[in-house]
Amino acid sequence: MSVNSRSDMEKVTIISTPNKVDEKVASATSPLLAKSSSANEEEVEKGDGPYTCNDAIESVGFGRFQILLFLIAGFLWMADAMEMMMLSFLGPAVQCKWGKTAQERNLFNSLLTTGVFLGMTFGAFTWGYLADRIGRKKSLASAIIVCLLFGVASAFSPNFWVLLAFRTVVGFGLGGSGVTFSIFLEFLPTKARGTWLLLIEFWWTAGSMVEAAISWGVFPTLGENAWRYMVALSAVPLLIAVCALPAVPESPRFLVNVGKIEKAQKVLERMARMNKKSLPGSHLVGSTISETTSHYPITEKEMTSAAPAACPRALTFREGVKSLFSTALRKTTLMLWLIWLINAVAYYGLVLLTPFVEQPNSANKTGTDCPADPSQPPFNTSTYVDVFITSGAEFPGLIMSMIIIDRLGRKKTQGIQFAGTGLFVALLLIPGLPIAARVGLLFVARALIMGAFCVTCVYTPEVYPTAVRATGNGVANSVARIGGMVCPFPAYYLVAGGSIAQMAGFGFFAGICIIAAVVAFFLPVETAGKTMADRLASDSVHHKRDGSE
Repeated sequence: MSVNSRSDMEKVTIISTPNKVDEKVASATSPLLAKSSSANEEEVEKGDGPYTCNDAIESVGFGRFQILLFLIAGFLWMADAMEMMMLSFLGPAVQCKWGKTAQERNLFNSLLTTGVFLGMTFGAFTWGYLADRIGRKKSLASAIIVCLLFGVASAFSPNFWVLLAFRTVVGFGLGGSGVTFSIFLEFLPTKARGTWLLLIEFWWTAGSMVEAAISWGVFPTLGENAWRYMVALSAVPLLIAVCALPAVPESPRFLVNVGKIEKAQKVLERMARMNKKSLPGSHLVGSTISETTSHYPITEKEMTSAAPAACPRALTFREGVKSLFSTALRKTTLMLWLIWLINAVAYYGLVLLTPFVEQPNSANKTGTDCPADPSQPPFNTSTYVDVFITSGAEFPGLIMSMIIIDRLGRKKTQGIQFAGTGLFVALLLIPGLPIAARVGLLFVARALIMGAFCVTCVYTPEVYPTAVRATGNGVANSVARIGGMVCPFPAYYLVAGGSIAQMAGFGFFAGICIIAAVVAFFLPVETAGKTMADRLASDSVHHKRDGSE
């Protein structure tokens, strides 16, 4: 419910019973964003009557609080990106250290990548569910600590199989990176969501570049064990991120959703104080029926059967899965899974296509050649430069997305960028194109698929209600990781198999992007300019039947 419709507040049913805030309760949130109360602390101006989280966030608006949270969330996002980009340098280094034959080196490189993606597949779902169950902050903190501990341990691996086990667990921790999105998203007013959620993606690109710079610094100078120094140095941002975790507040939407009204109000008061704004009412209440159903196409039965929850709480695993496949969300869930799958296959496929487009005769290269001197790195300066160039190719896609995401909406932005990716990849089928033209087409295609991927990352947590937001986003991310694991096999087989196979490969990637474009245009819900829902009406029915915990 918007702030401007305060007169309608009394006309709707409240999902959770209003609780007066105990002025003597000390803040349970972070020391930076929610300092302990004191007599000298400035009081927050408040309006009259009840207000909801949506009311408070829209009224207070975007300010210092969100900027600080953006910097913290962005740094966490950058640290995760560095751990992912590390694979580009770690794989070739360790395959040359421990692989005795070309076949064994190929196997080691493939297993390392697959292990990380396998860990992310299970991690994305697990941390997403825990974020809806125990809280965004606890889930995110646990995931980052797992990454840090096993990331550092990786640097001391005595053999490949121990390294593979450690990196798989790191991948499991990396699966929780999507929770960062949920936390930041749930503090943003409607008008700021699209732009600022895309801005955070620049941190990911920055992380890729920082990792390339670290690798460039250690490999030419530190000899055979340079990869160990790279792994250890890459964990430093994770250590800083762990130190910054106390400054990350718990989402007030989550707190209200589980009945912790007092804690939620403390977070909102701190937000208002930092932004130098007043709260729209005197006391916080739970979501209204109108905010609960929001823009979802619920049935009349679900609407009329919605009743106040005796004790708001997090949904159980069974209830969460049931909500993802409820009448309101079933179609959205299945369509998003397909979009995420195609996103991953197309994005990583275009990354793998890059060397073949730049060097059409590279199909016969194994990529497993190692230097005779083990103290020398298995790649040259051009490898680092390529990472900077290809990462830079993603910036135009992000900028384009920022320009049109709120003007055209999430659905059309995704559809246009998927269609554009398919078109520019299809143009690679034209025979006799000069290398410069092929590289240019691929550059544009990578920019567009990056833009589409980022808009999908924005849309997914927006479209799910608070009760299952992180779970829905996590499961979708898991589907994408499956695509990331499967992608190298058709990509290498099709593109490295000669001119006819290469044409088939380009046609395959162009075709799936067109399919994703059609699916995106027909998504059931447009989230641009709309407030986010907290629960489906049917979720309150679960509470009424199952009771409180």
